[in-house]
Amino acid sequence: MECRDYVCKYLDWLQKQYSYRQIDEVTEITTPLTNNIGDNLRVYLESVGKNKIRLSDDGTTLEDLELMGIDISTSTREYIISNILRQYNVSLDKEDDSLYIDGSE
Repeated sequence: MECRDYVCKYLDWLQKQYSYRQIDEVTEITTPLTNNIGDNLRVYLESVGKNKIRLSDDGTTLEDLELMGIDISTSTREYIISNILRQYNVSLDKEDDSLYIDGSE
């Protein structure tokens, strides 16, 4: 079997591992990827205007860091987090600490 075949099989398996659930106007996408304690990562998809969508973590990323005892409010950590977010074009909603990215449908 060639490398390309392995990649195709893996991507096929990966796609089958995702699950979706509608919660009001938001779609919860459960991924096969896990966090540091083995919980599946969830992403939330919602419409935010004409032909626009938002993917959000619902605040779990920063909450998980705080639950691990990491103080994310120090100036150094705020600087590091803002640089990472900027590098990946991700925004922070300061009201609920959710990370999100907007895009087109």
